[in-house]
Amino acid sequence: MPNAKFSEFTYGYAVMRETETFLTQHAGALTKAPVQPSLILENTVGYDAKLVTVDFAVLLQFKRPFDRTTHGGRCTPSRCTWCVWRRRHYRIKIETAENQHQAMRGYEDEIDKNYRRGLACYVTAAYSTVADHDSYFTSHSILEQSAAPLPSLFDGLVGEHSFSYDCPSGQGVVVSEPREVEHTSLRDQLAFAVDDVAETEAPSLATFVTENPVTQSVRLDRGAYDVESVPGAVSYLQDSAALLGAAFVLMGHKEAARP
Repeated sequence: MPNAKFSEFTYGYAVMRETETFLTQHAGALTKAPVQPSLILENTVGYDAKLVTVDFAVLLQFKRPFDRTTHGGRCTPSRCTWCVWRRRHYRIKIETAENQHQAMRGYEDEIDKNYRRGLACYVTAAYSTVADHDSYFTSHSILEQSAAPLPSLFDGLVGEHSFSYDCPSGQGVVVSEPREVEHTSLRDQLAFAVDDVAETEAPSLATFVTENPVTQSVRLDRGAYDVESVPGAVSYLQDSAALLGAAFVLMGHKEAARP
């Protein structure tokens, strides 16, 4: 059960390159440089890459797959993907208790509730050789050959689990608690997300605040004033201003921040 022959960095670069092209064509040009957090910060923010247009954000967590081509010893449905497929397939491991997964699941939930617009998902290749990677890279088909399972596929599961698949879209299986799931390619996931943005209006600020009450309005921090509320509140205001061609500026008075 060897790892894919290309590195996660090599694969991630190809995915980001095509994702930027896709967004430019269908959702507008990027408004800032793509973000790739450090390994330390990645554990907090959850994603390996973030690409942002005016009102659309793509958050990706790259996974280099295992290429399962043979039976690997003792096999039971709860621990062995070969027992499920009995043919060549690929698999990745997801630890649901890790901060990375929790953060990615949180982003997906915010998107579902229309608090942010975009896509948050895992991305993994449905191939494993350098030759295939080179071929898909030069033919601009990395997105079509990349499975993009959503974090919500692992809802209700605790601990480490494997997601297995044999092609970019279609049936997949989550073990150690066997569960059949549907997944699709990254290109199709992006297309669905872009279409949803075109058809769905974001909630009003009043709705956002009602459903996510502010826990603390203003505090003094090194002479600056910050809003502390649920994650995304300030970003929501900034994004809303950007859509109007304006800017969001938070202002306060020093005396007002003192008890």
